[in-house]
Amino acid sequence: MEDGEYSIKPASGQVYWTKWYNRDSPGGTGDWEILNHLRKENPGEICENPQNIEVVATGTLTSALSTGEIFSLYSPTEGFVCRNKDQKGGGPCRDYTVRFACPIYWTKWYNRDSPGGTGDWEILNHLRKENPGEICENPQNIEVVATGTLTPALNTGEIFFLYSPTEGFVCRNKDQKCGGSCRDYTVRFACPSEDAAAQVEAEAAQVEDMEYDSESDKVSIADSQTSRGDLYTLEEKSKMPLSIDLSDLQVNLQIQLNQQMKKIAGQTGLTEMILMDLESGTLSELRNEHPGEICPKPSDIEYETLSGLTADEAGDV
Repeated sequence: MEDGEYSIKPASGQVYWTKWYNRDSPGGTGDWEILNHLRKENPGEICENPQNIEVVATGTLTSALSTGEIFSLYSPTEGFVCRNKDQKGGGPCRDYTVRFACPIYWTKWYNRDSPGGTGDWEILNHLRKENPGEICENPQNIEVVATGTLTPALNTGEIFFLYSPTEGFVCRNKDQKCGGSCRDYTVRFACPSEDAAAQVEAEAAQVEDMEYDSESDKVSIADSQTSRGDLYTLEEKSKMPLSIDLSDLQVNLQIQLNQQMKKIAGQTGLTEMILMDLESGTLSELRNEHPGEICPKPSDIEYETLSGLTADEAGDV
């Protein structure tokens, strides 16, 4: 059986299975299905952090773990190796085929069309245009349910013109038995978890880039673990219990302080004021933490407290 001809296991839980790969045969020293080699020969197809590996004997689909042969490597992060010299009686290994389980996340549900007219058309390109940035470039699976009842589309008995993670879903009225119309369907897509991590990092970066003109402005604090976007004023923050996450409050203060310092810098030619850690503050440390922001030979230094007092007014030594 040729590479990729095995049926692909649908995404289940939080993983999807790649296609099957068979890059080597047991001739020579054995069967070497090394992950790095597979990635080079199949760019973009295998995720960065596979969660599991499945290995079967080519042709029979017998699980490698049931063959009684000895393997020198059987790892989702490195691949699979069966060496001829390790087998009993010096016999050669069987030929093996492998695939990898990759982590995923599911998008939200989408329902852009209804079965009126020619049918229900949930085309991926249209969904992307109407929901920019929400659906990954390479969905690994699609789930379709009847709107309202949540019955899986595959259990409705209706005929579908398109059912694809990379193109979307279409149910045409003219394809149904006895001229009946399609049900209304809702879809979602399974995306590689690497895309989810990139999305969280981008949202966090947007928080740091936000600028505000006064203390009364509201600040949105992105929480990557709970995905909340609560809005608080500084006055509301001060009334909250002390168990509040101090990292949120620090972001609040840093955003407003940086905004004030930008205005001062524009008038005086000074660099932006940098919010220092209480336990650090040498020039070399500040340069490491803020690359490219401090000139090679500063001619003066100015600093103040978070409340706006100068060093002289604060009275600290």
